[in-house]
Amino acid sequence: MAELAEKHAAVRALRPAAADEICWHLIGHLQRNKVRKALPLTGLLHSVDSERLAAELSLEAERAGQALDILLEVNVSGETSKSGFAGGAGLLPAAARIAALPGLRVQGLMTMAPFTADARVLRATFREARALFERCGAEVPGFAAVHLSMGMSNDFEIAIEEGSTMVRLGTVLFGERQP
Repeated sequence: MAELAEKHAAVRALRPAAADEICWHLIGHLQRNKVRKALPLTGLLHSVDSERLAAELSLEAERAGQALDILLEVNVSGETSKSGFAGGAGLLPAAARIAALPGLRVQGLMTMAPFTADARVLRATFREARALFERCGAEVPGFAAVHLSMGMSNDFEIAIEEGSTMVRLGTVLFGERQP
């Protein structure tokens, strides 16, 4: 959140009108206590990882009189180091409850594959996410099924082959993050 605010301010300082024309994406965990600060800066939130966060986003969006596009983060790999909704059929009822919340527009899913070079593991992860995405789109009212955000610098080619509509390419474009 702090990095998004910093980049937004930097663009605003250089080109004030451009800061409002850009659809800013917030990628990464968002704490519920940061929702009020994030909402005016965010056009698409990639990482709604719980119903509690969705409820807080809904309340704040309603208070601000706006709608927020979101992606539900799904942990199809089951890694304990990753957050998000568990994969499988249990995602659908949660997606339906979130899609019914005012002020939110559920545009799709986001997932992160395990950090591995094993193409079989990557494909299996991305295929499961795509299957969940398609199932939510077909069965969950209000689930727009516009974006399937999966794939990062190390695995984006496989993610695209498996149906990703949006990839996150920070390292390949900008290099390793500096501490």
